[in-house]
Amino acid sequence: MVRVCAFPGCDKKMKRYNPESFHKLPLHNIDMLKQWLVVLHVDVETPVETLREMDYRVCSNHFDWDDFILSRRASNPPRRNHLKKSAVPRAERPVADNLDEASGSEPCTHENTSELAALPQSTPKRFHHTETAQSRRSGQPPAFRLSLSTPEHATVSPRTTPTSSGMYLALPPTWQLSEGAGSISHWSPIHAGSGAMSQEDMDEGSKASVHDMSVSFGEMEMEDPVDASFQPLSDTTPSSQESGSGTASDQGTTNGWAGKKWIVDESNLLELFKTCHTCGTVIEDKRMLTRASQLKIYWTCLRGHSGEWASCPDQRDMGRNNLLTCAATLFTGASYTDIKDWADLMNIQIPAKTHYYDIQSAYIIPVINYAYKDQQQKIMERLTQLSASGERIELCGDARCDSPGFSSKYSTYSFQDDASKEIVHYELVQVTEASSSVAMEAMGFQRGMDHLISKGVDVGVMTTDRSPSIRKIMKDNYTNIRHEFDSWHVNKSVKKKLVKVSNKAENRVLQPWIRSISNHLYWSCSSSHGDEEECVRRWTSLQYHVCGVHRWEEDGGLEYHCLHPSLTEEEQTRKKWLTKDSTAFRALRGIIMDKNLIRDLRQMSLFKHTGSLEVYHNVTLKYAPKRLHFGYDSMRARTELAIMDHNMNVGRQLKKTQEGDPQFKYTYTKASHQWVAKPIYEKTSQAFRKDLMEAVLRMRQEHTLEHRPRPRSGQRRLLMNIAPVSRPDKSEMQSQRLSRFKHS
Repeated sequence: MVRVCAFPGCDKKMKRYNPESFHKLPLHNIDMLKQWLVVLHVDVETPVETLREMDYRVCSNHFDWDDFILSRRASNPPRRNHLKKSAVPRAERPVADNLDEASGSEPCTHENTSELAALPQSTPKRFHHTETAQSRRSGQPPAFRLSLSTPEHATVSPRTTPTSSGMYLALPPTWQLSEGAGSISHWSPIHAGSGAMSQEDMDEGSKASVHDMSVSFGEMEMEDPVDASFQPLSDTTPSSQESGSGTASDQGTTNGWAGKKWIVDESNLLELFKTCHTCGTVIEDKRMLTRASQLKIYWTCLRGHSGEWASCPDQRDMGRNNLLTCAATLFTGASYTDIKDWADLMNIQIPAKTHYYDIQSAYIIPVINYAYKDQQQKIMERLTQLSASGERIELCGDARCDSPGFSSKYSTYSFQDDASKEIVHYELVQVTEASSSVAMEAMGFQRGMDHLISKGVDVGVMTTDRSPSIRKIMKDNYTNIRHEFDSWHVNKSVKKKLVKVSNKAENRVLQPWIRSISNHLYWSCSSSHGDEEECVRRWTSLQYHVCGVHRWEEDGGLEYHCLHPSLTEEEQTRKKWLTKDSTAFRALRGIIMDKNLIRDLRQMSLFKHTGSLEVYHNVTLKYAPKRLHFGYDSMRARTELAIMDHNMNVGRQLKKTQEGDPQFKYTYTKASHQWVAKPIYEKTSQAFRKDLMEAVLRMRQEHTLEHRPRPRSGQRRLLMNIAPVSRPDKSEMQSQRLSRFKHS
């Protein structure tokens, strides 16, 4: 379906051959959205979800050229026009044919109709390029025409202060550094008192008296001191303005840190400091001061003018970008070594290794810990409220070691809420606290269970893998909690046995049955609805079905039958049934009737899974990869980052096509030798990282947080290394060192 412009009376269609560009409604900005809806004659109370479904578009004919982000190269305009964030469709204002015509036209004042009452009434206009050239020759800075008008209808309360309506001459801000104290010139209007300006005044603007803008606007009661509709007429964006020279107004604040940053060659940067910024004479004295990624330049010209420039503001005597570089490294899960290698290859200056780890310990890790505690506190409050109301909480848990094999240093045991899929708690165990690497999982599990119960969480079901040590802990210490096994781990064990048996020549007939047997195990658990005996009965019925017997007697003459639909003669003939006296059937029956499997099936009748924990473990690999070693505090912080990342992205929706159908990707698996369809989900959100960056800057500036040392109790031996004995003397170890490559 071809979209049509939503502007009243416009019939432009969104097609490839049309020169107009079509633009969506600003659904993310409610205030701006209401202004659009007023112009489009749409009810401003329309829900955002309804507008998103309607997917209104407005063509470029209803915007001014000043509303677009224009290309610097006029000979090569962009194929697509991009609107500024403050752009609003203009009623009864045709788009100019080109920028020069728009600049040369007289200022236009909107008619004060009711539908335009909510729109911003100030619109800056550029002078013609000839006027700009004249201003340069005369030494005056280029000016802008600024049209200010107010609605004539009684849409606001009567004025008690002078009106601001009229024409003003706005001068851009410039730095004027004198030999003594520096002074700053402000934007100043002409005829500030009356608010009106004649054409004669515009033609002789240089002769008119200039008053300070603050005098005329100081008496106004402006509801919003920041005019959201104003955009600079140059290609400079607000973010690039905020990342300027690091003036006193920017120091000590967290505002503007997210502005755009550029990689600039030092030689190109020094080109800007060849002549004085005040008088234009040659700079004779230039001194550069570097502090990691921050560069400061102090200069003095031949006439005695001096100045200072910084590549970024200071955050309490520390370069802001130094702090941000260190924080972004850890918050994105990267390591300092990787970032340093990349920076060294490009010769980009970043903080040194010791500086990075000092900042990490003093600011970054405490901020992560506080943010994690805040998130976990909200989760625990929800769980305790549910427990207080009589609802029992169902949890699942699994351990993750920091390295493969049996030589790990850390084991992280995580607990997940089975309903919300959020990680509610974790325990980090170091190998020095346990007798071996294998014993860390049971220690982390018991420590975590005791913590949750002490917080008032009433655990009703706990799902884990079939670890013997955890099974014993549940049996001895938590008898009132139902212990369930993850069906995926059990199914994996059964499938592994089937593959091993079917590889023998006399049992090859079992290979076509492996996938069906695996599915039957899942069906037995999911369809028993908590009945342990029914789960076992449905699983053992497989020994009759594989032989083509669908009705049989058990338990003293009781008759049972398969629950699948009756098979046709063709299906009976095509299926490769087993015979009861065959070697393959006896091998299969041994797997089906295994006493350990039958015992464990009674703890699988609720059909619980820990698969979502594997998703979380995959996120943890991003922040704490197993091939790298981390200290205890760093491992704790990276685990908490992974938990916050996972919890922030729980419940992502499936990605959909334009027609509203779910999207899939299609892959070929070597294991099953089949093509499978896998759903595609929406992208993850990393908005929490920006909050962490703000917290780091705020902590540096205000000392709002104090470092929380890692917990140390008499029961926990968190040693600096995992060696059970003290290190001998260095000279002794060097003398005992032997090498097979050393020649005698």
